Amino acid sequence: MAGATAAGTALAPGAPGAPGVAVAAGTTGTAEVVVLAVGRGGGPAKAFLELVRTDRPAEPIGVPFEGTVRVPVDRGTYLVSVEVQEDRVRTWLVQPGIRVDGAVTLTADARAGRPVAIAVPRQDAVPELLEVRYRMPVTGGETWENGFAVRGDLRGVYYGALGGERPVDGFRVMVAVTMTAAGAVYFLAWMVYGRLPAGLARTLTPGQLSTVRSRFGARVGGAGVTYTRPRMPGGGGVFAAALPLEALPARRDDHYNLDAGGVTWRTTFEEPAAGVRLEGPAGTAWNEGVAAPGVDVQELPEQWVSRNGDTLVVAARLHGDGAGHPGSAEYARARTAVYRDGVLVAEADAAEGVFEVPPEPGLFRLEMRAEPAAFGTVVDVAWTFRSEHVPGGDWRRMPLRAVSFAPVLRADGTAAAGRAFRFPYRMTTQATTAVRPGVEVSYDDGRSWFPALVTATHVAVAHPGGKGWVSLRATAEGLEQTTLRAYPFGP
Repeated sequence: MAGATAAGTALAPGAPGAPGVAVAAGTTGTAEVVVLAVGRGGGPAKAFLELVRTDRPAEPIGVPFEGTVRVPVDRGTYLVSVEVQEDRVRTWLVQPGIRVDGAVTLTADARAGRPVAIAVPRQDAVPELLEVRYRMPVTGGETWENGFAVRGDLRGVYYGALGGERPVDGFRVMVAVTMTAAGAVYFLAWMVYGRLPAGLARTLTPGQLSTVRSRFGARVGGAGVTYTRPRMPGGGGVFAAALPLEALPARRDDHYNLDAGGVTWRTTFEEPAAGVRLEGPAGTAWNEGVAAPGVDVQELPEQWVSRNGDTLVVAARLHGDGAGHPGSAEYARARTAVYRDGVLVAEADAAEGVFEVPPEPGLFRLEMRAEPAAFGTVVDVAWTFRSEHVPGGDWRRMPLRAVSFAPVLRADGTAAAGRAFRFPYRMTTQATTAVRPGVEVSYDDGRSWFPALVTATHVAVAHPGGKGWVSLRATAEGLEQTTLRAYPFGP
């Protein structure tokens, strides 16, 4: 079916074998799994079979076939999934915990699958993406994760259990659907434990949804786009629908179901004309406020500045927004430099890098500067921290801080001249505690600086008359951070 996409180890269709009984090539074993693929009309069908052993780590077996296939396997416990492939129709059938001690015959009957039928308060809402992901623990401490996704129209998409709905301990399934209507998006997800459910049927009322009125700012302007993917408890989500924002700045109502069972959503925002890319948990404000580093939203152990052995990975994003979303831009010039005890040990003409550093303990200074190609907000930051060789294979995050500022500007994107201006800030942290920073303000692109009034939550400055730009400088233990041309002011 057009738009059907498999995740993880290949669930994608392969070249079918000849009709009748096929024997999987290249497999040997003391037991056998026989699978019959039956289409929704009751006759033999093309299919793709996947066998994953779960009572010990082993390589998965994937076999395309038509009608019937015989697969010799070792005796053990398996997760079995079958994708039945028919013209304009796909049915996924999955069953974990199948014990194979001899010959086991399974019928993958597409008629056991059920469709996805979701109704939301907006009648004009249409599906953009379905993702079904499942996780199964493997003896030995590993976890097998796989799934499938379908973009757009969900007619002709079915799924359900293979050979019954016997629940299996440890098996968990996330069913996530993204739907769009004019000016609104529905991010919907549910968790099911022990089995793959037969389809999904839900009718949601406004009381079953939470609504976030999201805002998307502009550095340059033009169109924008967001990608929001789900994350199941203890696992991931792979797919996200591209949701265009026709003109920035923009607003959108984002709706989330309240019974998501721990599923969270993570968003990537892009403003192509500025080369801006932001990421983080789904939230209300994107690409607004002052461009600055953000270091407290992490998915990978090496984010944003971490050390493994004597390898220092610098992936800090310098052009985040006022909400603290880490972000970057397309840069005309950039530099990253690493010093140890005052001696330069590595540098790169980029706003990132992977550097080999001396193993002995020392005082490190990491300097980064980035100048965007499409707009004039320059970010310059220096972090100071102690570091030494990290034993073992684990990553150790360096103790960094950064400050995000979120001034609320007028409709024309400026603050008022000739008056006091107060705006919130927040400190983002990486493996360290937040403290109150010192903040200075400049009205001449950093040639002269004046102290700003800083409380526990806000910064207050006094704009001069006329028109110009405000630059901000923040300092704290181990942090020197400057944003030149942070925001404009005028009459």
